[in-house]
Amino acid sequence: MQNVSLANTPTILPATFVGKSADILIVGRTGKVRDIMTNPHQMTALFQQLGLESDETAIRDFFERHYLPQDVMLADAPFWTPAQRAFLKESLACDDQWATIIDHMDASLRR
Repeated sequence: MQNVSLANTPTILPATFVGKSADILIVGRTGKVRDIMTNPHQMTALFQQLGLESDETAIRDFFERHYLPQDVMLADAPFWTPAQRAFLKESLACDDQWATIIDHMDASLRR
């Protein structure tokens, strides 16, 4: 197992909801908070790809209901179906178009 330093890794805050729009925020090393959703439809599209309800309320509820301990890989979380788990593992392994938003989902589930 490779040791990885997280000293310079930004902190991603759990999903934060302001008004009617869902924002996921990231705090960089400088402490500056910025929105990481460069395309506001990315998380919605990921939820649709996973076969989950994808409206703003459903996404907010998902992040409020689910928690991922530091020692559990996202794809190994007990709340995924086998098909969802396979999609997550394959997308991350191939570093495909979904990898970035999957990483954001992963970080948002860790509190």
